Amino acid sequence: MENMRYEINPRIAYRKIDGRMVIVNPQNDEMMTLNETGSLIFERIGTMSVDAIVNELRNLFEVEAFQAQQEVDAFIRTMVDEGLVVPCP
Repeated sequence: MENMRYEINPRIAYRKIDGRMVIVNPQNDEMMTLNETGSLIFERIGTMSVDAIVNELRNLFEVEAFQAQQEVDAFIRTMVDEGLVVPCP
């Protein structure tokens, strides 16, 4: 996933409220509230590559590269599985 880019599915609704991203998927009427790290990753999807997001997490939270990569990959995989994020063409 390192050099891949993703974008937010244009069919969902989202907004940041009190520092947390709230996402509504109208296809299944589910709502999801992300924590601080998830919100940060979600906000950067579409504007940054996975590598750039990993590097930012490493710098902000002072974590090892392997840990940051695993967390970003797992988050994006979940978002893709839920239909909230799609790979860029």
